[in-house]
Amino acid sequence: MDLYNTVEDKVAKNTLVFLADEERKHRACLIKYRDGVYPENAMTVSEETTAKIKEFSGKPKIKKTSTTKDIFLVAADRELSAYNFYKKLADIHPSGEVRDLLLRMAQE
Repeated sequence: MDLYNTVEDKVAKNTLVFLADEERKHRACLIKYRDGVYPENAMTVSEETTAKIKEFSGKPKIKKTSTTKDIFLVAADRELSAYNFYKKLADIHPSGEVRDLLLRMAQE
């Protein structure tokens, strides 16, 4: 779903652009993680983990007439889910570059 073109609220549109840019950065880091670019303290990504990542990336149900308040409530819920996801992933890694990267992503 193309949220930017779905909603009409200009404040929400600007926020969606900002959040999309941040999520693109996170996606790039996760792809590097998956592909083993961070070999220090890296773990093998199992099919189960990949399935959970796909489940996490589900899209919210936003309508054209959604209010700014509703859009921000959905965004806040998604941000909390993202925080929990990155934090749990960091918790299973030993100290090092990968863990630090995941903790930083959780805080963004």
